[in-house]
Amino acid sequence: MKIAARASAAQPFYAMSIGERAGILQAEGHSIAKLSLGEPDFGAPPAVREEMRRDYVTGVYNRAFLDSAYRKKVAAAACAGKPVSVVAVRVNEYWNLLREEGTHAADCCLNTAAGILQLAAGPDQQNAVVRLEDGIFLVVSVGTPAAKLQAALHEALGESRRTFGITLSRRGEFTVSLSSADWGEAGSWDLMVALAEQRLSGC
Repeated sequence: MKIAARASAAQPFYAMSIGERAGILQAEGHSIAKLSLGEPDFGAPPAVREEMRRDYVTGVYNRAFLDSAYRKKVAAAACAGKPVSVVAVRVNEYWNLLREEGTHAADCCLNTAAGILQLAAGPDQQNAVVRLEDGIFLVVSVGTPAAKLQAALHEALGESRRTFGITLSRRGEFTVSLSSADWGEAGSWDLMVALAEQRLSGC
């Protein structure tokens, strides 16, 4: 890369020395116009911030949002005495689809599962569907005990068409495994999520 001649000829300047000189001139009675150096911190637009909180495959919330924002909300709710619960949901066929049919089929399966979970969780802002990793989702609720939340999700998944497109002419069907945990039996956010994941691994 060739540097332009005018850029090479430019002399360096230092903001601190300029500020020091400006202070001296101001003390002598001169009028000084102040110029701030650096880039303003406007932050990302709301639409960009929202997109950063979403899983790029399914559109549900991602783990970063769960750890940075939602856990604070549920911790405050638990301290206020409200029921806080999580249900871990595993799409059992995910890894086989990924190995045998490819990424597209696996992603279609996850999208179908995410849609059913979002409908079951409802528009209530107290509930959130999060994709943790690969074929595992976490449904978080403020105000609903774990057993009731798990039963509602199980019913919704059982009554829904769990089919998805593998190719234009082939369709597949997936099954799920569920496990849950309450804040009351764990005592903290991390332990509650870990307990649900541990129970899921035994399913």
